[in-house]
Amino acid sequence: MANAGEVYELLAKFAAVTYEPITYGHLEALTGVPKHFQGAMLKSVQKRCAADGEPDLTSMVVATGTREVAEGHGGSDPAHERRNCFEFHSARAKGLPAD
Repeated sequence: MANAGEVYELLAKFAAVTYEPITYGHLEALTGVPKHFQGAMLKSVQKRCAADGEPDLTSMVVATGTREVAEGHGGSDPAHERRNCFEFHSARAKGLPAD
């Protein structure tokens, strides 16, 4: 089972190639973290993003049926935040300075 740092890295890599969301189920399949434990894990990721001044990677994870982020994650506009994640992490992956 992945820890918060590994989930951060996975979401950052995912964000580097697309600003399309992934589902909680897909996150579970990739990390081994059951859906009912993901809230606390994502809260740790969210705190790290805020502390580092980075876009909120929790905006990348949505429910299958609603395509919405869980309450408390993704900021006030998750779709906008996903674009910010894509721009920030794709630039970082290419070795470019982030704006």
